Parts: sequence; structure tokens; C-alpha cells
Amino acid sequence: MSLTIRSVLPDDSVSIEEIRIAGWRVAYRGLLPDALLDGMEVRPQLVEARARP
Repeated sequence: MSLTIRSVLPDDSVSIEEIRIAGWRVAYRGLLPDALLDGMEVRPQLVEARARP
């Protein structure tokens, strides 16, 4: 098995946001309302802001 580590690229922003949301759903299920967690979605404005250097 081989692993390559690289710097994040602007095109990675959507995937990073999807992983962040999935982490919240796993970590906070049962602590926060399901509706709040299930309603989380990728927000284009946040993705764009994080993609800027």
C-alpha cells in the first residue's frame, strides 16, 4: 500500500466540507437534535471562503 500526502487544493473544498459535516453527524448524534444534524449541508459561500488562500 502506498500513501501520498499533498497540500490541499481549492478543488478539495467541497470534499472537506462534506467530511466536516459527516463528522458532526457522527460526533453529535444523540446530543443535538437530529433535524439540525440532518439539515446540515454544504454551503457554497463557506466552501468558497475556505478555498481562498
